[in-house]
Amino acid sequence: MEYSKSVGVQVTEAILCPPASYINQNAPNPFNPNTEITTIPYGLDVPAHAKIEVLNGGGVLVDEDKPCGDFTVDWNGKNEAGLIVANGEYPCFFWKDAGIIGAITISVSA
Repeated sequence: MEYSKSVGVQVTEAILCPPASYINQNAPNPFNPNTEITTIPYGLDVPAHAKIEVLNGGGVLVDEDKPCGDFTVDWNGKNEAGLIVANGEYPCFFWKDAGIIGAITISVSA
């Protein structure tokens, strides 16, 4: 005797959110924009509008609504005009909604 029973199963994808929003130091740092890019890790503990900006000509790298989670963004060392920035240190700020979460300093050495 065969017996079969249909069982409904719902699969839900788990989204892991960090316990707090953050920005971590870019890597590599310093970096040479002639030969490499640098990666900036950041995270949101709740869905929010995220903005990451490299000051002194680096430009806005992220400016959008994001879900909670861990993310990265790359910077190629170019300004908004597409030109490689001068050697030096560039402050990089991370905003969540209207508040500053943190800042890092990116070193460019060509």
